[in-house]
This record gives sequence, structure tokens and C-alpha cells, in this order.
Amino acid sequence: MTPWFLVLAHAITLLFIQTDIQTSFAITGGWVYNGSGFEQRDLYIAKGLFVSKRPTGSVTEIDAEGRYIVPPYGDAHTHNLDREWQFGFLPDQYVSEGTFYVQNLTTKTKRVDNYRKRFASTDTIDVAYSHQGLTSTLGHPFMAYEPFAMGINDSREWPARMDEIKKSRLDEGNSYLFMDTVEDAREKLPGYFEAGPDIVKLFFSDIGSHAIKTRDDVPGNTGLTEDVARYIVAQARQRGLRTIAHIDTAEDFETALRIGIDAFAHIPSWNGSANTLAAHRISDETMLAAGKRNVGLTPTLSILALNLDEEQSAARLGYVQDFIRRFLDAGGKLWIASG
Repeated sequence: MTPWFLVLAHAITLLFIQTDIQTSFAITGGWVYNGSGFEQRDLYIAKGLFVSKRPTGSVTEIDAEGRYIVPPYGDAHTHNLDREWQFGFLPDQYVSEGTFYVQNLTTKTKRVDNYRKRFASTDTIDVAYSHQGLTSTLGHPFMAYEPFAMGINDSREWPARMDEIKKSRLDEGNSYLFMDTVEDAREKLPGYFEAGPDIVKLFFSDIGSHAIKTRDDVPGNTGLTEDVARYIVAQARQRGLRTIAHIDTAEDFETALRIGIDAFAHIPSWNGSANTLAAHRISDETMLAAGKRNVGLTPTLSILALNLDEEQSAARLGYVQDFIRRFLDAGGKLWIASG
């Protein structure tokens, strides 16, 4: 059966790859998305740009045959396209599904300048890189990167080698930067910004328990303090860069919103237990404040269903539905993403 959706992004990219950008096109017989719905009209392209009137001269005709035509897709939260082995297949996969815009929200940055060059032409996808995750010592995302940099790829080996992992810093300055004080941030941020991140990723992880978790010395279970995060956000804003926060609790969300964060990489990660719901449910007042600020959010819903029994899964589904409904009703903006 012929598919009824035509992804305009994919179709136009293939045309530009195969023909000169000076070629004009007329896409006829389709239903075009206009921002709020679909309308039946023709689309015209001249010199690589959409135009309102049919171009003069030679025009290549494309019959959409009643299909629905949508804009290019974007993946606003991923950790792809910062490792060499991915380039053999991922860019083509993104184009094939109609995804033209990709945002990597924690980048292995040692070769990122070379990676950017691969996406510099008009016939490739556009990729934005956040560079390292900004966190406190041993905070998340340390455990997502450091063991692998050490060659300890089997997580079952981690407990026996935890002391060794905690002392290692092989991937510091590549996947993560530790900032425990504002003075640390003053020292490290100039080099971070000089490397040219496209967006700034900050990590919060149960900020209300930061002091306790720091004393516990368990890697990966903490993030930035409010004063350090506030300084980072201010420095990013001075440079015209947006900030996005990893958060785990309602207090993380509220703190990040208070210091001026532009977007959230997750919703609070409630475990489905009634005893912990209050620590993760965002109040209506906070939702309205987020909407008023036009804050963005990638929900990353897939991780909320992992390792749960049926009762927990049902509870968390309701939690997610309630969060998204209230977030959208308050004026918040969802960023569609795979991560």
C-alpha cells in the first residue's frame, strides 16, 4: 500500500542531492501542513527556497498524489553523532526518516570540530552540540562515560572496581566537567565556551540532597549546586547560548526554572511509589511559571517505563499524562526527541 504521508524534508533533500540547487520545483496535489492543520495547496521551490508563486522558466513537477506534506523533523535530545563509528549509517538514517535537525545534549568533544565539518554543507542534516555535561565531582553523567573510557564496558564489573573508577578522570574535559564551586566555574568555563558549544547542558540530581549525596561519595547520584548553576546560566546568557537542564525531582525543576534555565531534558523521574510522588509532582503554580517563560522540554518518556511492574507502570503512565497535559495547558513547549 502506498504510504499516505510524504515527509517533505526527505523529498526535498533527495532532490537537492540529485539536482542543481538552481532547479525549480512545483509540488502539487498534496495537503500541506500550515502550523495548525493541513490545507490543500501547491508548494513551489526556487533556488533552494520556498516561494509563494510558481517560478518562471523550467519547473520540475512532483505529484504528491493526495499525500500529507509535513516540515522536516528534529531530534532535540540525543547523544548521537559524536563517535566515529556512528557516521557510517546514522546521518543517512536521519535523512531517510525526514529528520534534518539533531541536538546532541552531552558531547564527547575531543573531535567535535571535525564532526561539525561533516554537516557544513546544504545537503546534510544540521547538528547542534552541547559539549561536556556540567556537573559536580562524580556527579551524573560521570558513570555514563568514565567506565567506558577505562575500557570497563561490562557494568557487572563496576562494583568490584568502583574505587578505581572514582579516581579516574580519563574522560574529564571530554564528556563531563566537574564544578563544585563558583570559583571552579570561573576557572573552567572560559575554556568550555571557547570550544564553541551550541547549547549548554547542566545536570541537577536531587539538589535538595546534594550535601548528603556528596558525603556519601556514590558516583553518578548528584549534580550542580544552585549557586554554581546560576553562575553558569548567567555566563551562557551573556554569550547568547540557551541552557538545558537534566533534572530528577520537582525541586530540581523549580530550582532550574528560578535561575533562568531555557529548557528541560527530562520530566522528574518518579519511581511509581506513592511515598515519593510529592517530591516529583510539579505544582500548578510552577507549571504556569514555566509556561509564562516559554520553557521547552524533551520528556524522554521511554526511560520512565524501564524495570517496572504492571502497577508501577500504570501509575507512572498517569503521572506522565498529567504532567504533559498541565505543561501544555500552561503554555510549555514540548521538544520532540528520541533520547
